[in-house]
Amino acid sequence: MEVGMKRRKALLALLMGLFMALIFAGNSQAKEDWYTCTVGLVGSSGSKHVRVKLTDTGGKFSNKWFECREGREKEMLAVLLCAAASSMNVKVYTDPSDAGKPVIWNVYLLP
Repeated sequence: MEVGMKRRKALLALLMGLFMALIFAGNSQAKEDWYTCTVGLVGSSGSKHVRVKLTDTGGKFSNKWFECREGREKEMLAVLLCAAASSMNVKVYTDPSDAGKPVIWNVYLLP
């Protein structure tokens, strides 16, 4: 009987450890970082917000909508339109795993 209890406790501890690992692991596919992307669509949403559909060249996300950070919309729109018109890639700093509207904090045109 005591051996059975020890096995149950060990199994319960193992399951709790796995559960905690899953909770704290988060999204390992995408996180706040720099991504090299192709620009699909770009434009204004009708309000002041500039939105862009990006695909990561490394495969972390595909055809995902992002919003440019407030206060830098015009500058980012210029870079994104240039990239779209010339089929160039961009380097963006963002968190694509953001559940709301992921925000692009910085964007650079790549040669």
